[in-house]
Amino acid sequence: MTKDRVIAISERNFVNNNAGGWANGISGHFNSTLRINSCQFTNLWHAVVIHDSSQAYIEQCVGTDVVHGVGAHRTSYITMNRCQWTGIGDTSDTWRYGYGAEARHSSVLHAYGNSISNFHNGVQAHWNGDVHFHRAYDWGGDDGRTATNVVNGLIENCTYGVTVWHHSVGNFNHLSILNSQEIAFQGGMTSCPHAGVEVTIDGAKIGFRSIHVASIYANNSTVKNCSQYGFHVSHLAEIHASGTRAKVSGNAENYSPGASHTPGNHGGQIYIS
Repeated sequence: MTKDRVIAISERNFVNNNAGGWANGISGHFNSTLRINSCQFTNLWHAVVIHDSSQAYIEQCVGTDVVHGVGAHRTSYITMNRCQWTGIGDTSDTWRYGYGAEARHSSVLHAYGNSISNFHNGVQAHWNGDVHFHRAYDWGGDDGRTATNVVNGLIENCTYGVTVWHHSVGNFNHLSILNSQEIAFQGGMTSCPHAGVEVTIDGAKIGFRSIHVASIYANNSTVKNCSQYGFHVSHLAEIHASGTRAKVSGNAENYSPGASHTPGNHGGQIYIS
């Protein structure tokens, strides 16, 4: 999938056979159940996509040069462990396309120890979607209770790192969001995502953004090296960010949490301590 071909497919431009069909790696529909382990996907529109109350269990898969990684649509469910998805965006500029992982239309995604890079949207939930993005680990040690083989979540080089929109929810822990071209973590349209344990944002225009009656819980998160705002709210939205003040550094001048100019912006509120 070249950049020109992706744009041609997206715009339904079939001139001179510039665009063929949508090439999916694995697709499940209408109450299907898929188990996918140790597979590699290359040059596809979707690596794995399921619809209509289907289920997919995905482990240790790798996707390179894919437009979309995995997607759960219309009341479907995905569990994804220790996978790596890389998009087709040009790393020399800001052009990105597609998403790494998505839950849409009352679907659920549980993801553990995954790496997502080079997409327009790293991870997204839309229209009552529910995303859980956590670390992966096994139990070991002499007592069998020590965490071993630990892999934290990673989203990097995406235009938008995490997007939770249209009445959706999400819970993100042990996650690094690096080098976002625009917004690292955003919630909107009455959504309520949580950035819980050990969430780090490093490099973005805006770290956390909440808009249109959304609420983000970002307690104890680390936000640094943002070119505009560490935190930004508007239109009756709010961000709760207790325990973050000592973990915010390197953001643009006058845009630290205490002086972000955002409280009262169309009724938005930020709670910092």
